[in-house]
Amino acid sequence: MQSQKLINLCSFLLGVFILSACEYTTIRPELPSPVKVSFKNDIIPIFNSGCNAPGCHNSTGPKPDLTPANAYQSLMDNNIVIPGNGSQSTLWVVLQPNGIMGAYGNAKNNATIKSWIDQGAENN
Repeated sequence: MQSQKLINLCSFLLGVFILSACEYTTIRPELPSPVKVSFKNDIIPIFNSGCNAPGCHNSTGPKPDLTPANAYQSLMDNNIVIPGNGSQSTLWVVLQPNGIMGAYGNAKNNATIKSWIDQGAENN
């Protein structure tokens, strides 16, 4: 009986020693880099789908002018986009469901716009 307790104790201590001697390395999987959003290929089509329709945000409507030739400069000149900060950019704020243009946006387009802003709002 005494020898069994000694064997159990030795086994336990050996296990603790072995486990404490192990070195663990945290392996973090590489996350895919976010898809680069293009102003010309991704944002302009969103604006063309309704934002710059007659009576809306075009050269004769309310600012910003979101026609393809003028959209980027108009967004920047009117401080509607803060490059790198989508959540604080007026464009993102007004497109939210409770924003003044919320009824005109949709989740997918809004996410694309926010990604573009967060990525630096390049004229690409």
